[in-house]
Amino acid sequence: MFTEIEKLHIRQANKFVERIQPKWSSITQRFFLYCIAKINKNKEHFEKLEINIADLPIILGYEENTKLKGNELRDIYEQLHKNSSVQIIDEKSKRYRAVYLFQEIDFNTEQGKIIILFSDAMREQILQLRVKKMPFTDIKYKEVVGMNGSYSSRLIELLHQYRIIGKRTFLIEELRKFLSVPESSYKLFKDFKKRVIEQAVKEINDNEKSSITVEYNTFRVGRSIGKIEFIIKPRKKITVAEQQLLIAENESAAALVFNKEDLQHPELGKYLKFGNVNLNQN
Repeated sequence: MFTEIEKLHIRQANKFVERIQPKWSSITQRFFLYCIAKINKNKEHFEKLEINIADLPIILGYEENTKLKGNELRDIYEQLHKNSSVQIIDEKSKRYRAVYLFQEIDFNTEQGKIIILFSDAMREQILQLRVKKMPFTDIKYKEVVGMNGSYSSRLIELLHQYRIIGKRTFLIEELRKFLSVPESSYKLFKDFKKRVIEQAVKEINDNEKSSITVEYNTFRVGRSIGKIEFIIKPRKKITVAEQQLLIAENESAAALVFNKEDLQHPELGKYLKFGNVNLNQN
């Protein structure tokens, strides 16, 4: 099971990475991302995903032989069942629209199995992204399975989308929505910074399985802090050959680059041509 977890990739359309989702617990978030990672992304239509309940502790990143608490399984089901839609940007209207995630959610405790079937509306978010040449983000599941906080697992998704560029800027209100921070929580920026940003950044940086580390700067908009910039760095120093491979595996990231000076690694500039990938070193 551990070997399988190590190999899993979460591949999502960029617009789905930038979804506004319900406030799920960290284990529900990890379970949802695991389901995305397990889907056969080369199919034209979704097939039912069958998961053994006995495998859930390992799937969710617990120590071997750990048993789920009685309410954890129920919480995953109830949160996915009651909050089964997300909002994503509609490319035509530039407004958010609701996308329903599942056609079927069946937690059969008698048979010890979970059946998940994604809704047809999710096809353009997950399936055949390479074939359709849709911009997407690819992150290894092992990078999120070790995250104990729901904010950290969402933030690492959003930052991986820009990891080749090396930085990403959000308006504070925009980031609150992406991280599903309730409107009534952490209204003062100092509280939001301490309870959300600092804890999420620390967890990403402390997670040795994460391929990135993160720093951040804040900026005023008017009289108050209104913008935050995250600096995204690779955890280990990578060679030019590894940089080429990174681009080849993440072609869609090139579409986010408008200026080669935006890149964390300037050497990458010679492999990019403003939205297209060029692996020739001319």
